[in-house]
Amino acid sequence: MGAVAAMSFVTVTPLLGPLALLLPPRRAVLGSVALSVVLLGLFGAVGTPWRALLVTAALLTFSGVVVLSTARMSGWHLTVMRELDEARDVQARLAVAEERLRFGRDLHDVMGRNMSVIALKSELAVRLARRGADSAADQMVEVQRIARDSQREIQDVVRGYREADLFTELAGARSILRAAGIDCRTEVGRTGAGGVGSGGRRTGVGARDGGVAGAEELPAPVRSALGWVVREGTTNVLRHANASHCVVRLRLTGEGAGTAVLTMENDGVGDDRTGGSGAGGVGAGGAVPGGSGLAGLRERLAELGGTLSTERVGDGNAYRLTACVPLAGPGGAVGTADGAAVAGGAVGTGRGTAPGDDASYDSGGHDGGTSGGGRPFQRGEAR
Repeated sequence: MGAVAAMSFVTVTPLLGPLALLLPPRRAVLGSVALSVVLLGLFGAVGTPWRALLVTAALLTFSGVVVLSTARMSGWHLTVMRELDEARDVQARLAVAEERLRFGRDLHDVMGRNMSVIALKSELAVRLARRGADSAADQMVEVQRIARDSQREIQDVVRGYREADLFTELAGARSILRAAGIDCRTEVGRTGAGGVGSGGRRTGVGARDGGVAGAEELPAPVRSALGWVVREGTTNVLRHANASHCVVRLRLTGEGAGTAVLTMENDGVGDDRTGGSGAGGVGAGGAVPGGSGLAGLRERLAELGGTLSTERVGDGNAYRLTACVPLAGPGGAVGTADGAAVAGGAVGTGRGTAPGDDASYDSGGHDGGTSGGGRPFQRGEAR
């Protein structure tokens, strides 16, 4: 009896492992049962006692369950470990790709406007120097300062610490655009509870070229995201449009947490300084499929549950960029505003509030960037 059971165990057990690993569970069980039945039939045919056959059947059943289960679990563990290694490798590659995208996006946002301002002020300095104006040296000093600030900002981008403040960017945008001869206005308020209504109509107590009425409710992440929108919009106005007017409106809509809506609208779309066809000012990146400027802004806003849209308005000579960000964020948690950063933001004062921030460009007379006579320097003047 013992010899029969041992022979059965030695014969069947080595075959159960491959069956469990190579076949689906149901087929593996059926295969082991069929193999056991065939083996018991052979033993019965040669005259093995029935008691020995019962013991052999019990042993085959027990060994089959143990071996099949163990083999399947071992195979599952090996599969999980292999997939875990693959997932870690994919995660590492994704982390590298995300960091590259972040770096490229931040570098574009930071350097785009700074390079435009440097080019603008250099051109202004050349024209002033040709007219013998002493203010040409002041403009070049500003170029030097902005270049140094750009170097610092690149270091911040590399370290991943770069953030933008909305009210600092608003002040810098007004200063830069006015230095370029563009009439720039900023309007801040709450729709329905005082502020700027649709179309720029005044609906209550808001802020126009000064103050931050109603804007103290903006959480820090929302201010930062909208700050990047203002920066990119200003860059596009300088690069892609021959604008004479630009209006930046920030309004808070809805009750409770509500939504922050920022619009930038400028004219001069039909007369593109860069020679492109139909490239507008604000949001001109929309004329370039896949442009990293607007794509980067959409990524920033999407992280907060916001949206970005661009459109031509009026007779097609004006362009509007609209950014909408819910104050509650995508998860529904209402953020808290940094009161110090908001209260200190002098919208329309021509100065930024963050110490050392490059947006406070009017030191040295940006609004007074004149062509020798006290009137703002206008792009397109004869050299």
